[in-house]
Amino acid sequence: MTLLIKRWSLLLLIIPVLLGSSCSSDSNENSDVVGNWVSRFSFNGEARSEAVSFTIGNKVYIGTGINDEEDRLTDFWEYDAPSNLWRRVRPFPGAARSGAVAFSISGKGYVGTGYDDDGNRLKDFYEFTPPTSTSDSGAWVKINDFAGSARMDATAFSIGNKGYIVSGYDGSFLKDFWEFSPGGGAGGKGEWVERSFPGNKRRDGVVFLVNNKAYFGTGLNNGIVMTDFWEFDPASGWARKRDISNASDESYDDDYTSIVRSNTSAFTIGSQGYLITGESGTGQDCWSYDPGADLWTKKTAFEGAPRTGALGFTVENRGFVMTGRNGSLPNDDLWEFFPDVEQVDND
Repeated sequence: MTLLIKRWSLLLLIIPVLLGSSCSSDSNENSDVVGNWVSRFSFNGEARSEAVSFTIGNKVYIGTGINDEEDRLTDFWEYDAPSNLWRRVRPFPGAARSGAVAFSISGKGYVGTGYDDDGNRLKDFYEFTPPTSTSDSGAWVKINDFAGSARMDATAFSIGNKGYIVSGYDGSFLKDFWEFSPGGGAGGKGEWVERSFPGNKRRDGVVFLVNNKAYFGTGLNNGIVMTDFWEFDPASGWARKRDISNASDESYDDDYTSIVRSNTSAFTIGSQGYLITGESGTGQDCWSYDPGADLWTKKTAFEGAPRTGALGFTVENRGFVMTGRNGSLPNDDLWEFFPDVEQVDND
């Protein structure tokens, strides 16, 4: 979910470290590590990082972000996973931005917050109605602004008929948590209600959903990568899970040496969540999370180039990673992960 950004000058405040290389022997030297990455058709739009995505049915919608000339973007694209085809849809109507958030509720997409080319953090929000035919390009309408402070690098997700935004950066690191209801609020254009999150402040966190629960963690707080990890159940609130580092005297986390990171991507396949790419640690390493056991397992390392600010998304129980940047160079490739098969080179 999920799963953001900044002018390159802002990156001087937090210098990303991308370690590892494609299919590194370090990541795959354990014969018990399984999973295979398959390259799909590249994204039809410009290469970019810090874009947003949301899923509606068997379609994924992708847009905004920043290109290799540091220009922020408004174009939006539809990916049909069953046919592996792309097409352009109606562009995002707000200011071009990176570091925004997105989620979907009841067949509509929602995009807002982020950072524009003039250095402004944003809080405006928009609703997208998807196309109904091949001749339709969808429609956007502006809804009520996000009720928290204007921000970038927040994390968003949706469960049922509610959307949620947590954390981010508004000039300070944040830990506030907001719930969104479509159709409520002034003029029926959305209502925001502040809830509470008991974890640490952060920006560039990540989230994935398993069985209608959200799992949230990673990210940076004042240059420190966060190791706390949380489960959110709309019925009962937040519950802390085991840290994503070798923090205990028990053996279960002895190998948790490369989970922690920031600006990572994530997706869900079946009953497992997956973290891939990002800054700090070894972003190439892929880890799966079993919520029932509250345990992480290393999988085959990501076979694309190392990157940060990538998108991870799930559609029809399939997990994908795309875009992001390696140094100052953005990517336009798309990869699908098969978690239970042996790794095959160059497929």
